[in-house]
Amino acid sequence: MLFSNRITDSAIDQINNLGRQENHALAALSVDPTRGRPIPGSPPQLHGYDDDRDEVTVICYVSVLRTVVVAYIGVGLVRLPVTGIRSCART
Repeated sequence: MLFSNRITDSAIDQINNLGRQENHALAALSVDPTRGRPIPGSPPQLHGYDDDRDEVTVICYVSVLRTVVVAYIGVGLVRLPVTGIRSCART
């Protein structure tokens, strides 16, 4: 694999079950964790990355140490909202 040692063993097991499209998107994020755009109003500050070439959407959190924590990855290019994410918590 082309991934750095910043990826845990359990994450590598999950990555091995992904297809080429998802792996390409994760490789792009490992090179530049700031790809994509912040999703306004999302706690913690989530980033959305749309890979137009491979039609993959990734929602992730980038830590202070630039570690990418993936919350969602999907094929079929679900365009992320520009206006933000609403909380699902009940008051």
